[in-house]
Amino acid sequence: MIELVEMGTEALNFHIEGMHEDGETIPAPTSFENLPANPEPECSEVSRIPITVTVPGKKRRMNLTIDANLIDQIETKYGKGGISGFLENAARRAL
Repeated sequence: MIELVEMGTEALNFHIEGMHEDGETIPAPTSFENLPANPEPECSEVSRIPITVTVPGKKRRMNLTIDANLIDQIETKYGKGGISGFLENAARRAL
C-alpha cells in the first residue's frame, strides 16, 4: 500500500506541476471528510495522497533579521543578490 501511495503522490505532483505550467487554476484539496461516500461503484478504497510539490506563488517582500556572519557566508557563496534565492530554496527543501 505504501508503494501505491508513493506512486499516487508522484503522479499527483506531476499533474499539479503541469497544470501550473499550463496556467490552469489549481483547485484546493478536498478534505477527507467532504469526499462523497461512494463516488464510483468500482472504487473500493479511498486513500489520502500527500501533495509535496510547491507551486511558486507571487513574490512578497519581508524584513528578516539574520546573523551577520551567516549572511556573509551566503553572499560569498551565492553573490550579493543570492540571499533571497538561497532562503527560498532552503525553505522549500525544509518543508
